[in-house]
Amino acid sequence: MKNKVVVVGKLSPEEFRRSYLPLGVPVLMRGGVADWPAFGKWSPQFFASNFTNLTVKVERSTAVKGDIDDPVNFLQQQRWDDWKLADYARYLIDTPEEGTDHYLSQYRLFEKEPALRQDVKSLEEYMTPASWWWPKRSRRAWFRPEPLFWMGGPGNRSSLHFDRKENFAALFHGRKKWVFFAPGTRGLYYPSTKMNSVRSMHWSPVNVNNPDFKRFPEFRHASPCIIEMNEGDLLYNPPGWWHYVSSPVNSIMLNYFWWRPIMGTWKLRAYYYHLFRRKWMRKLGVGHYLRYFEYQHE
Repeated sequence: MKNKVVVVGKLSPEEFRRSYLPLGVPVLMRGGVADWPAFGKWSPQFFASNFTNLTVKVERSTAVKGDIDDPVNFLQQQRWDDWKLADYARYLIDTPEEGTDHYLSQYRLFEKEPALRQDVKSLEEYMTPASWWWPKRSRRAWFRPEPLFWMGGPGNRSSLHFDRKENFAALFHGRKKWVFFAPGTRGLYYPSTKMNSVRSMHWSPVNVNNPDFKRFPEFRHASPCIIEMNEGDLLYNPPGWWHYVSSPVNSIMLNYFWWRPIMGTWKLRAYYYHLFRRKWMRKLGVGHYLRYFEYQHE
């Protein structure tokens, strides 16, 4: 089970924390948020009808299709356009099957529309319970930030990457395809070495749908775990698991990044250690040896 994705029905918080969180593997809970008010309510039609005055920044990339899966090319060509949320939702409704490069991603919806909080329930009990050393309320937001809102159409996808934090994803509309690769296998995923930025080190330039085995020969040994997430599902995505996400249809999702304080501190320390090593190997003129030492999240 160590290198597999677990698919189960809805779990109680206690059962998830006791039996599944310690495994350190992705866990898909079918129907995990099917009893939330947002399920069956949030849709492109809902946002098109009710949010005509809210301005949002919608991501797009001018990179050509063949390069958009390379995170360096994507970030260099990334642009942000101002849309009214209602206009963007109507755009998705009218999007043809071949898809769109526009994506409303990582948007802090509840900061702008706090009334929508009543449409979701708390995942607090699924996260590590509080204890005597838990941070004060003023610092707690760092461990449990506000969820991020994602709304996009067919063709939207992420590059192959891993998260540095714990992550819950709750899908309220549409479907998403997740392709997971287990952590700890050095050299298969070719983490980007083109930039020293924190934004690049946990990203891979490999195109999962059409890998170039001449550039990335070791990737042919990678073993994907593929799942399809349906509306109403809740997914736990642990840090370190490489994943590629695509949307075959219009979809609406919230994701919740969060820290397990002790576990998260050690993982963050390891991450920045490798980033520091990369920076100084470049400065010393031995950056070409990075491919022998490059970080793989263990």
